[in-house]
Amino acid sequence: MAVSVPSHFQNVTPPEAPWREVTRKVCAPGALSFYYNDELARFPIRAVTKPQDNKADPNLETLSYGIFSTCQKGLRSAFVKEGRQHLFFITTLRGVRVLTGYYSVKWFAPVSAAGPGDFALAADTAHFLSRPLSLAEIDAACGTRLNRKFRLNLLVEAEECQRILAYMHQQPDARDSYLQEIDRLERFNKSRGGFRYVGRQLNEPFSWNTAGPYLMQQATSGEDSVSEKPTRNSSLSGWWTCDACGEDVLNKALLRACPACHAVGTLRARTTAPEPIN
Repeated sequence: MAVSVPSHFQNVTPPEAPWREVTRKVCAPGALSFYYNDELARFPIRAVTKPQDNKADPNLETLSYGIFSTCQKGLRSAFVKEGRQHLFFITTLRGVRVLTGYYSVKWFAPVSAAGPGDFALAADTAHFLSRPLSLAEIDAACGTRLNRKFRLNLLVEAEECQRILAYMHQQPDARDSYLQEIDRLERFNKSRGGFRYVGRQLNEPFSWNTAGPYLMQQATSGEDSVSEKPTRNSSLSGWWTCDACGEDVLNKALLRACPACHAVGTLRARTTAPEPIN
């Protein structure tokens, strides 16, 4: 189902509205952000083929984070509030946490679905590695202490960010290889399940052409305050109900758009699974 986008929202590529520049602060820390990679991929891309939980971030197609998904709302808001710039991405390969790439965050825009103060981020530059670097290797080379227990994200001091960036840039940028792999596995999804993103029922790849509906609801509402408390994006039952079409949706995390009718910001968590239809 196509979503109608008003003409003034058809170009939502930064720096166009609703995007605004993050007031970057030189002394602000960066952060490591964990994501699940795809076990079928040749490069450590996000989990495109994960059942009922197709991942959208890091979204290398648009160099954005948080337009199409609701994960790590608190981290994204902190980048806006504190003027952070460097967002590093890590995942687990063969039981070892590795650094795969980074964004230099420049813009933010309000998005809907996960409550007030929810922002998407967009980068002006990025760099991703064909040879991911273990956190132990980063620590040894850069004098950091990243190889320790943490769940979703970890602060990185500003001066540490510069050392990590210099070490990463010893390798050429491999984003084209990551993008090719994303496209390959999206086409694999379609050949097996009929959609490029089965859980979302999407046949189009993520792009700036498809981003408008995700940005326009909050952009027209005037909501731009930073929330101090992250909103939960999980459902105890794993099920959600769409307030627009009434359909029940099974997905691990809150989706910004309903897979059935593609309305944005209309899913609410169910405490129990729906009754099976006889």
